[in-house]
Amino acid sequence: MKTKQNTILSENELKQIFNHKNKDLTVQEKEILIAFKNNFNKYDSNLFKKIKTNRASKIDDNYSLITELDNIQECNKNTLAKRIVAKGGEPLITILDKMNNNIITIGIKEKFSKKGEINSGDLLFIVENNLEKTSVHLKRKIRYKTIELLKKIWVLNLANITKMGFVDELIQINANNNLGIKIFIETMLNKFTMKKFDELLFSSLNEKMIVVVQKEFMEEAETFFKLNKMEYLQFGELIDNNDLELSTNDNNILTIPFQNFHLLSTPPKRTIQKHLNETANPEIDIEKIPKPTNTLEIIKKMMAKNIIDKNYEILDSYNNKILFTTRTSIGILSTNLKKAITVTFGNYTNSETNQNLINANIVDSIHKNSGTGAKIKAIDYFSKGETDNTIHQIEDVCSIFDIDLLNYQTNKIIENEKPSISNITYGLIENEITPISTQFQNDGDFICLIGTLNGEMKGSEYLSTIMENNKTILQKPNYEIVKNINNVVHQSIRENIINSSIKLSKGGLIFALIDSIKNGDKNLGANIFFDRKIREDFFIFGEPQSVIMVSLSENNLIELIKITQQNNVNCSTIGRVKFEREININNKINIKVDEL
Repeated sequence: MKTKQNTILSENELKQIFNHKNKDLTVQEKEILIAFKNNFNKYDSNLFKKIKTNRASKIDDNYSLITELDNIQECNKNTLAKRIVAKGGEPLITILDKMNNNIITIGIKEKFSKKGEINSGDLLFIVENNLEKTSVHLKRKIRYKTIELLKKIWVLNLANITKMGFVDELIQINANNNLGIKIFIETMLNKFTMKKFDELLFSSLNEKMIVVVQKEFMEEAETFFKLNKMEYLQFGELIDNNDLELSTNDNNILTIPFQNFHLLSTPPKRTIQKHLNETANPEIDIEKIPKPTNTLEIIKKMMAKNIIDKNYEILDSYNNKILFTTRTSIGILSTNLKKAITVTFGNYTNSETNQNLINANIVDSIHKNSGTGAKIKAIDYFSKGETDNTIHQIEDVCSIFDIDLLNYQTNKIIENEKPSISNITYGLIENEITPISTQFQNDGDFICLIGTLNGEMKGSEYLSTIMENNKTILQKPNYEIVKNINNVVHQSIRENIINSSIKLSKGGLIFALIDSIKNGDKNLGANIFFDRKIREDFFIFGEPQSVIMVSLSENNLIELIKITQQNNVNCSTIGRVKFEREININNKINIKVDEL
């Protein structure tokens, strides 16, 4: 592997390594550590961030939700599905996240107990990872071979080798078990037709797996690999010290303490960077926003930003049933779990990344996912324009709502690009709940708002459309209100009170109405009437952090009001669904939805 010429070990790093080892590095050791540092920088491999995220989110006593994600340019759906299987899971769905140009595979992992602890002398195998299935037991249940491998009593650990490289998985094994690893390096170089140590250490080996086998069961392991036609190689073993030993056929051993890798993977302390234009670009005065002269033209400009297009593309559902798709959400029924998983995409772009933006982003996706009838379980998070405290803020908000943080990724913002944050949330719909759509269902249904629409303009798409200088800082959400609104929606769905539900998000009320009509297969529209003290454009374009629009029959209106009162949440009726694909607001604004 070629390393960048400007990648060197700093004087401080060399000093720390010397103090630990008590002697200078050999040329080969230095080359390997420089290659590791270069690889670490290339993938932003922060071992401490791995500790902060969960490997799985518990769904019930027997199953957990797991996810794998990667950049679409460097990965494909089969690769991610392999990683899910290597975690002991069955792929549920693979999706392209258009916001982040990532692909995500979601899987369901069945619980099985660990058979023992890893000890010195246990054996290390490289095993082929594939998506082929095998029939097992008398019932001939179809299962992935890798999952069956995990269930064997002699398997102590299994990990897929990703693009981070072979050595990254070895570091994880060392960190988790405090044991060294001896590798028969020439055996591996010959097997994979490589010539240099560093080339092997930082290769993904075509997404193969490392399997740790209890030393007494070597024959059983090899028998299983042969019977299932899984390519394998016994390449090393666990040892008592805390070193990586590269053993050659002529009995020469190159020793690198694992501590050296940990020293190089400790990120430098960073200071929180302020936005470059903070002093020259003060926050705007909301009251000085010009009133629109042509509302329809503004709506068309906002639509040109693709804010009501789907944020995703389904790449594979692995024969699982798709229950529904909306602009931001997917519902899928697992054939094995017999339960529905909801997936929701949410994103915010702003002139400044701050804690309130993160809070608003998570709250937005929680509302969207809950609006289907789901209970939120976990989240994957993406950030551009990260600060030191970003991941801690995300963890704090997740803990408030009892949500597991499965994955976290950060990317640097490019010049003239606004900071942004986005996430994918995962929810579980229990068997007794029938999920509902964002689309209007019946002519004559009442249209109600759960929560208070107060014309919030900060960070809105409307503001970014009509003003060039639109620096705003979002307000902090009221978490109690968020939970109360979700309680209202859940209870209303369980009791079959509401027919549709949609979170007011990008574009505000008017785009929630457009979304509820445009993507539906029924000839339905809406008559909206309101008399508020706030400006008309603030009312229809404002983006409140905690308001959900629902539709329901007139007979259920009183029941909905009772539920909102019990949860101390505001409920207001703003109109009715009508049998015509248009939106009429106060008999002043008329929008032909199909002409947009």
